[in-house]
Amino acid sequence: MKGKLSDSEKNHFEKVRIVLQVLHETGAKRLSGPDLYQLFVQELALVEGDEHSNSDTGNVENNLRQFTYQFLKKKAVSQPA
Repeated sequence: MKGKLSDSEKNHFEKVRIVLQVLHETGAKRLSGPDLYQLFVQELALVEGDEHSNSDTGNVENNLRQFTYQFLKKKAVSQPA
């Protein structure tokens, strides 16, 4: 992850960032792990995953939940009251 992102990786990251921004603006803190999995994996196909697998990279649903939480937490801290 220390190298530069390719154009397709940048495009993919931008799509994820946009979805997370929309979730932030619409109250995504209420979305559960299964809801995030359904949105990012099944509906938008932005993240690859298998809900029945815990690979060496971890559980996709849990990773999505933690990533979203960190994104929203950073947004809450960085925005003026």
